[in-house]
Amino acid sequence: MTNMYPSLFFMTFFDLGLDNKSHGSGQIYKLSIKQAIGSSLVICFLLSFGSLIIKLSFDTIQWKYGVILIFGGILGAQIGGRISKKLNSIVLKRIAAYSIILVSVKLFYDLFF
Repeated sequence: MTNMYPSLFFMTFFDLGLDNKSHGSGQIYKLSIKQAIGSSLVICFLLSFGSLIIKLSFDTIQWKYGVILIFGGILGAQIGGRISKKLNSIVLKRIAAYSIILVSVKLFYDLFF
């Protein structure tokens, strides 16, 4: 199982376009960066909603943290929507790429150290 993680780590960097051929995953599927981010948000919502249904059935939700996350998400969506209208697509692409790299490094560090 641990042999899988370095390959996933490599695939993340390869998919970001660091191979200098694909120019990021948004170009592989012929989507603009705004469409790619929007599509990923819809997919995340659907996956989260499925998880919510399961967790509700097993009564494993800590409601205090859930309410805090809901309000933070609503506030962050409003701020993020206004910021994304002012930024061009290359800046959004770089922000998304650096965010994925930071999360990948954090997960890699937590896994092995």
